[in-house]
Amino acid sequence: MNNDALKYFLAVVDSGSIQAAARNVVIAPSALSRQIKLLERDTGVILFERSSQGMSPTPAGRVLSDFAQRQQAETADLKRQLQQGLGNQLSEVKVASVEGVLPELLPRWLSKLRRRHQDVSFTVEAMASTDVAAAVACGDADVGYTFGRVARAELRELATFPMPIQLAVRRDHRFADTAVVAVGELEREVFVLPNSHFGIRREVDRECAKAGVQLATAYETDSLSFALTMVHLEGLVSFSTPCMLPAASPDVVLVDLAEPSFRTAHLSLVTRSAPSSALLGTLHHELSALMQADQSMESRP
Repeated sequence: MNNDALKYFLAVVDSGSIQAAARNVVIAPSALSRQIKLLERDTGVILFERSSQGMSPTPAGRVLSDFAQRQQAETADLKRQLQQGLGNQLSEVKVASVEGVLPELLPRWLSKLRRRHQDVSFTVEAMASTDVAAAVACGDADVGYTFGRVARAELRELATFPMPIQLAVRRDHRFADTAVVAVGELEREVFVLPNSHFGIRREVDRECAKAGVQLATAYETDSLSFALTMVHLEGLVSFSTPCMLPAASPDVVLVDLAEPSFRTAHLSLVTRSAPSSALLGTLHHELSALMQADQSMESRP
């Protein structure tokens, strides 16, 4: 049971399908499927329940998933301990983040942090919510900003920030002056949708399934900026958050959605359960405080 096999296995667990997992780890779906079958042969158990809705881990698969996540975390911790033993000092902080934070919030928070820690450099990488959680869990990132809560035992949620999901339309659209729109009113619209890697899309799919609504889609994308540009150019409809407006055309407006899950959506700041150094622990605390301070300002009347 090698590390690559476990990496591919966890990718399928996280994404729920061979196709989506293959895109995430950049491998052909057929090759990934073979890896899973070999892993099932080597362990002597069925690791996934397969259905038209996708793949979900069997009880044996959940046991292996817990083991693989612990192994990733322990490997990352060992690597940090070895580096610290060699006298290496933390000089770079790796940040994994969903795209919605990049136009305004994350630059503001990191800029304030940099004024206090000018000897630290930051590497920022945009990725989907599930990839953010995986990157932090395995030590590829020191801190992560992900959409919604993360149910992984090795991760700790330090702070949250309101990030409601809203309908994005052009100013000349029929919904532009509407106070609130329900999912059931959207069947006549044509959409540019974020793909299923986005927490926004997963929430939209859940609410559409509950309402029995199927959205007409002209484009599917891994970029919220692209989606907002197509709203501007073609008058299509999309879903976004207030944090993305600085990156949008001035003629794109956001409209509230009626469903409670859209209004209560939020951003989570996640880290490994224990920081790898005292400085990283300090940075975690300060980032958390910056989020909470901004949240307090937004909640004032």
